[in-house]
Amino acid sequence: MKGMNAMFDTASFLKGLVSVEPELPHVSLGTKYGAWQVPEFAFAQCETVFSFGAGTDISFDVAVAHRYGLTVHIFDPTPGAKKYYDRVQNGIREGAPEKIMRDEQERHWYRVPASVLDKLHYHEIGIWDADEVVKFYSPQNEAHISHSIVNLQRTETYFEADVRRLSTIVADLGVSPDIIKIDIEGAEYTVLADFSKQDCRPLVFCIEFDELNHPMDDNWPDRIAGAVANLAQLGYACTYATDDGLCFVRKDGLPG
Repeated sequence: MKGMNAMFDTASFLKGLVSVEPELPHVSLGTKYGAWQVPEFAFAQCETVFSFGAGTDISFDVAVAHRYGLTVHIFDPTPGAKKYYDRVQNGIREGAPEKIMRDEQERHWYRVPASVLDKLHYHEIGIWDADEVVKFYSPQNEAHISHSIVNLQRTETYFEADVRRLSTIVADLGVSPDIIKIDIEGAEYTVLADFSKQDCRPLVFCIEFDELNHPMDDNWPDRIAGAVANLAQLGYACTYATDDGLCFVRKDGLPG
């Protein structure tokens, strides 16, 4: 994700909100566009990832499954995202890997063995603070596919899809996540507020704040600061901050 404009340093803004844990090695997984940074120590302790928001770059999810053998549950009800996932899945299965279109300059392809597919599970639902059907509003650029429950880009067209609370998803799948990644187009505030009411406490929590790119009003810094403060109150320490967002680790899980 790029910053709001060339004059705004989103990385500095995010780092101003948190005290980043020093000297904690991280692994960058995925393309330049789709990468997330996760503390290296965490992979030896984790088994399951919940990845909310797929779009047209699941390089992080594939890398986690391939490199570390973790089971990754991908959640995105957007029709375009599901079509993209199916193309990637078919390419991997048939040995004709799909090109990662978000990273054409790197000539990056999903070149992984078909056995990785056993670790990837796609769910056509979104995450929210209720179990219901909601509207997902389209982006302004028709070439993009990421839709928003909160109508982040103030458009009129939408599709409707099922959403679930995190606790419902955990109960339905019968497994609790060790790592959560959230990129859900402005719905992160509502989901984080609901997260604080639940028992699920993953070791690692990676989150992108989409208002850094599409602010809904002048109060966007307060909303981001409030979400960060909420995670701190829940016992999470920030271990990485870039203009792509933040990575948090549960304090009681940090290496001694």
